[in-house]
Amino acid sequence: MVTATEWEYAYFTYREWTPHESWGSVYAPGGDAAPLARNFFWDNHRDNIVAEVRQWRLQGWEPLDNVDAQAIKLRPTDFITRSVDPVDVLLWLMTFGIALIVQLLTGISRHYVTYTPVEFRVRMRRPKTTTAELQAA
Repeated sequence: MVTATEWEYAYFTYREWTPHESWGSVYAPGGDAAPLARNFFWDNHRDNIVAEVRQWRLQGWEPLDNVDAQAIKLRPTDFITRSVDPVDVLLWLMTFGIALIVQLLTGISRHYVTYTPVEFRVRMRRPKTTTAELQAA
């Protein structure tokens, strides 16, 4: 029987994202769309991530952090558009021009934020195997 009080640590990292994969939203001041983006990427890559973590578990590793969407690191990118979209025209028609007046007074612009996945990272540990334990086995 091996009783280990010492642990070895490593990071499980997943970076197999689809090229140019991103998630975007209209930016709301004071709002944070990052959890929605994380859930989007988690839903798309959960099976692959869980399968790889399972391989690590078979080698004796155990995750110290939750294996879920919160472990996805994101890169946010903000941008502002100042052009008229078809949605604007529809809004103007539906409000009989009131929205056009409001947009002209406040400026026709939209603030967007897009998120790109960088990595999924979880700290792992397993009992250290010493030379004496290997010789005893």
